[in-house]
Amino acid sequence: MQIDWKFNPGEENSSQEELLEAISLDDGAIAVSKDWAIEKGLGETSPFPWDESKLVYFIHAYHGLHCVKLIYRFVKEVRDTDTQTVPLEHVIHCLDAMRKDIMCYADDTPRPRRYEANSTVAIKAEGELRQCRDWSVLESWAKERPACFQAGNADPGDMLHSQLRFCPEDSPYLPAVRQYFGKDDE
Repeated sequence: MQIDWKFNPGEENSSQEELLEAISLDDGAIAVSKDWAIEKGLGETSPFPWDESKLVYFIHAYHGLHCVKLIYRFVKEVRDTDTQTVPLEHVIHCLDAMRKDIMCYADDTPRPRRYEANSTVAIKAEGELRQCRDWSVLESWAKERPACFQAGNADPGDMLHSQLRFCPEDSPYLPAVRQYFGKDDE
């Protein structure tokens, strides 16, 4: 798979921001059976509130993208405004999670490194070939295990239910969501 490395971080680039904003994190929360989670050796997590036989997990790759988007927003706010809406603690958490992911995957692909005069960026890797997983396969797999998640809209008093209430109309969990929030079936 060829990676597009043409983005120059020293320049304003609306296409980079558009790429980040186009990434939906909503499919990153999955609901899987308790048996499947035990079989895979997954750690303890929250129960899926709409089906007691399932547990909720957030896929690492989606969490990494969440962190990239959050850190990008934080950096832009620090640069452009006097108000930061992203808590520093969340940024530190994301940096630590990304460090752990990078060390876990230990990608040993040699990366081209060229230095250019009057540039603070030493890496320009146009044409680099990498062995990558197919994101669309992960996305499809996650969509088959929906947890009715939507990024944002969290109620700090009820994080679990408030973020896992966005079931599509054809979801078998929608009646339970509507009942919990006191909505009728229409």
